[in-house]
Amino acid sequence: MVAMPQSSYAAKVSAPSLMRRAACLAVRTINIMVEEELCKLVKEVDFALEKLVGIASKKGNLVDFTCKDRAGAIELTDKLSKHGSIKAVRLYESTKTRVAIGWVPIPMENEAIKKFVETHFCKVDYIYSKKNKLGLLSGLRILNIETKDIKENPIPSYINIDGFECYVSYTGQSITCKYCQKPGHKQAECPVRTKDYPSLSQQAEGGNDTNSNQN
Repeated sequence: MVAMPQSSYAAKVSAPSLMRRAACLAVRTINIMVEEELCKLVKEVDFALEKLVGIASKKGNLVDFTCKDRAGAIELTDKLSKHGSIKAVRLYESTKTRVAIGWVPIPMENEAIKKFVETHFCKVDYIYSKKNKLGLLSGLRILNIETKDIKENPIPSYINIDGFECYVSYTGQSITCKYCQKPGHKQAECPVRTKDYPSLSQQAEGGNDTNSNQN
């Protein structure tokens, strides 16, 4: 095997220490935006263009922002995450995990959610209510949590806050069953649910037989 020259691009991308992206963030917009709209968006969230190195549009509604330093990337991530035109945003190198909690009754206070998560799982850096493009509350709350903390104390896919069922989603989460709360499967494949309600399994098998006969 021929040794790869250390000056080659392939050698550089294979060495993580040479390709750090501490000042970069990935953004998914709700609608596809052109360069002029992206620059306008940056100004709308009160972030100075002088702090940016570049903006690279990718496939579809994906955009990469590169800032001059890590502090700028963190600031821009925080500001864009609260804008109505942004579907998702993340740092390429982050010590934090962005946790989404949905199905939340709009009147429920953020402090009640924060207290619940900290009591049962881990410390919350901050929490805010997600709004839609019209500026209306959507029933979705976003929490920022240390990645190491949530790995040690993972939050299941479904939680019950003050009697209200809510769903939880975040990068790296192991799915848990809505029915038995155990990890590794969804409610539709839950063995406990099948045992408790055998008729559901029989209906599913009957539906498969019907479909096979039709084919």
